[in-house]
Order: sequence, then C-alpha cells, then structure tokens
Amino acid sequence: MTNRQPEGERKRRRKGTGEAEATASAEPPAPRAAADVASLLLAGDAEVVFESIDEEPSRESSAPFESPASQSVPVGRTLTVGRGAEFSTLREAFEQAADGDRIVVRPGRYAENVTIDRRVTLVGDGPRASIVVGQGFGCAVWIGISGVQVRGVTIVGASLDGAGSPPTSAVVSTAADVTLADCEIRDAPLSGVLAHGPKAGLVLEDSQIRNCGEAGLFIAEGAGAIVRRCRIVGNGGPAVVVNAQARVALVDCQIRRGLSHGICVGAAGHLQASGCDVSAHAGNGIVVEAGGSLAANNCSFCRNGEHGVCVNAGAVAADVVDCTFSGNAMDSWSAPESLQRGFALGVGQPSEAAPANA
Repeated sequence: MTNRQPEGERKRRRKGTGEAEATASAEPPAPRAAADVASLLLAGDAEVVFESIDEEPSRESSAPFESPASQSVPVGRTLTVGRGAEFSTLREAFEQAADGDRIVVRPGRYAENVTIDRRVTLVGDGPRASIVVGQGFGCAVWIGISGVQVRGVTIVGASLDGAGSPPTSAVVSTAADVTLADCEIRDAPLSGVLAHGPKAGLVLEDSQIRNCGEAGLFIAEGAGAIVRRCRIVGNGGPAVVVNAQARVALVDCQIRRGLSHGICVGAAGHLQASGCDVSAHAGNGIVVEAGGSLAANNCSFCRNGEHGVCVNAGAVAADVVDCTFSGNAMDSWSAPESLQRGFALGVGQPSEAAPANA
C-alpha cells in the first residue's frame, strides 16, 4: 500500500514514534555538524537523520577517508607538463614522479590515459576548460592509491577502447582519501566517475559531471563519498547511483535534466542529501530500492517525470525533512505505509516551481 500526498506542499519529519505530536512548543534538536553526519554516514548508520550541515566535513572523522600513508607523504617537487615545460606528456611526468610531488598541467589537449599510482597532486594551470585529459578510448584517469588530488582539469571519456572492448567510465577510483575538485568530467559512455570497493573514499567538490551515457556518479561495493557544490546534469542514466553498501553525502548540489531518475539508491545503499536541487528528470527525482535508505534535508524536487521521491517496498528507512515539491508529473512522493512517518505533513507554504530554464 502506498501513501501519497499532492503537489505543492512541504513535508516535515516529526520525531518520536510517528504518532501525531505537538511540535510548536517542542525544543528543536541541536543541528548536527557535518563532520558528525559524515562519520555516522560512512560508518553505515542507516538510521541517522540529516538535520543540517553547517560545517565542513572532516576527513579525520570518516573511516573510508583515513589514509595514514598519505598523511605522512613529504612535500615533494613540482613537475610541469605542457608546451615549453620540462615534460610534454603526462605519462613522462608520472614516470618521474614520487609520492608527494605536484604535477602542474598547462593548457592543452592531453590525449592520454592516466594511471595514478603515486600519491601526487595533479593540478591545472589555467581555466579547466583549456586543460583536457583523455585519449578517446579506455578509462581516462584511473586512481589506485590513496592520497591523490586532481584539481582544475577537464576529463573526457570515449565510446570504445582501441580493442573494441566494452566502454568504460571516465574516472575510476578504488582508493581512499581521493579528492577531485574544480573538475569537469564529461562524455563518458558509462559513468563519469566510478568509485568502488570497501577501501574507496572520494571527496568530489566544485565540479561538473555531464553528458555521460549512464550514471554521472556511481558509488558502489562499500565505497564512501562526500559530494559538495557539484553540478551533475544531462546524463543518460541516473545522475547519482548509490549501491551495494555504498554511503554517500550530497551537499548543495544541482542534479538536473537526466534521461532516467535523478538519484537511485540501490540495495544496501545509504544516501544523505542536504540543500540539493533534484529537478527535470525523466523518472523520479529520487528512487529508493529495497534495502536502501534515504535522509534528505532542505532539498527541492521539481518538474520530474514521475514522483519527486519514490520509496519502494523493502526500503530500510526514508526521512524527508523540510523539502519542497513542485510540478512533478505524479504525486510528490510515494512510499510504503510502514515508512510514511518519514514523510509526515508539516505546516508550510506551497513550493514555487524551479525556473523553466533550470
């Protein structure tokens, strides 16, 4: 049995057992710092309610992001790649790099597949649109060691590799303590970014993922990710997939205009979202499958082709706090009766639709 509410209303989670309670005089709970939320999330706590995020997440409190080896890496050399630099290709620079080195990339098109197996920082020296990495086949950037940072570059995927093997993701990481910042990842035949495996921990911030054939961001197999201030748009599959014991926190992200669902939380996946805009997708804004759990705070779900939020039978938990719904083709939300307390109706003004050109 499903419980549905009409469009244009604000949903509020009521604390306690789910029975009707007077909340006007109740003392509001103290907001959780983002570091505490991230720690609980990455520890796999499916019951945590995402009250607010008002601080920067701390990697020290997040087990999948801990990397003692990377913390002890000494400051190394600066290696420069590009026209007139000491290295003309990224491959040459990585062959000479050691842990702790900084690889600075000048504007240009680097038709290479990059395997990062040293604890280095790769940083663009110029507008990110002018620094393009990707060979046209295979995975453009593969990260297999902790403590890596990639900043200020564009990474492009490809349809097929040279041997005619199946297409791949643009960026693949299996390592902890990996940061992608101020990057654009686009045109991958599969996912824009794939992080998988129990050791994988990713921080993705101030970046854009677009025009990928399947998911924009795919986190699976026990991996953890914190995603801040990112724009994930125009992808063929769900913009974000959280699957197979993965744990993801989305903060202040724009997730728009996909050809499938906006976000898919699969079996044993745990998602927390705060301040996100999930709009204009062909399917649901968020769908939570059996075994998955969701906590959403202060998010908007507008003009999606199905429900704003759809929770399927067998989901573990679903809490939606102070979120707005507007212009979705079907009801604002749909959830099993057993989880309806997570969508308890509160007092609020009707939502306004997102801009038509969003």
